[in-house]
Amino acid sequence: MTIVANILFPADPYLCKTEPFSMFESEYQAVMASPLLDAGLFDAAKLDEENVLVITKPFQDPRLPLLHRGYSMRSDVYPVFYASLKEQGMNPIVSPQQHAEPRALLHDRERRTTQQVLPFEGPIRLEPTDLARYGSSTNWYRASFFQGRLLNICGISDQPPTANKPSDELIVECGKLGTVFHFVELVEKANKSWVITNAGDAQLMPDLTDDQEPAVFFQMIADVIERDRGTENWNVPS
Repeated sequence: MTIVANILFPADPYLCKTEPFSMFESEYQAVMASPLLDAGLFDAAKLDEENVLVITKPFQDPRLPLLHRGYSMRSDVYPVFYASLKEQGMNPIVSPQQHAEPRALLHDRERRTTQQVLPFEGPIRLEPTDLARYGSSTNWYRASFFQGRLLNICGISDQPPTANKPSDELIVECGKLGTVFHFVELVEKANKSWVITNAGDAQLMPDLTDDQEPAVFFQMIADVIERDRGTENWNVPS
């Protein structure tokens, strides 16, 4: 099978720059095990401190579509990161504008009301009495999307399996932010309604846990790229 995309991870900042940072070990191994994906590494500390991109494990074919999976990155660093990838012959598919867009919707109430029908309430501080409870747990979910397709949805507040879940209709709408790769976080309120409290670039969302099946997550990304690239369904800005 032919590799269709590259996934770039932060290298271990302490011991070995050719090994992944431990937080992303399971994701890195899932990508390495996929016949459709290649994994690379970079020195995240050098980028953050010096605005210099150093690739410590290069890709077999750097020209393939590239996604990053890593920890939080300052807003002024991402444009440098993107431009440096381009300068070094790689093909990042989440532009600085796409990177910023999901979070911008949280702050721009006028755009939300005119362009979206989603129940955005973030970024706000919800009082404990505002939230539905199942014993001692609240009911938060995170959903991630690539090219508008749902990759993963999971509970993130130790809620029981019997807790309510966001409706399929709401999740479908959450995939329509118009960005390449994004996530949303939703919480159930005490009145059983749901609100979106966070959204962002899924390249920088918290790490996947083993029970979220990293292999399935990345396989779905690879399948979408393999199917859509070069067709009218490939909605990636050039």
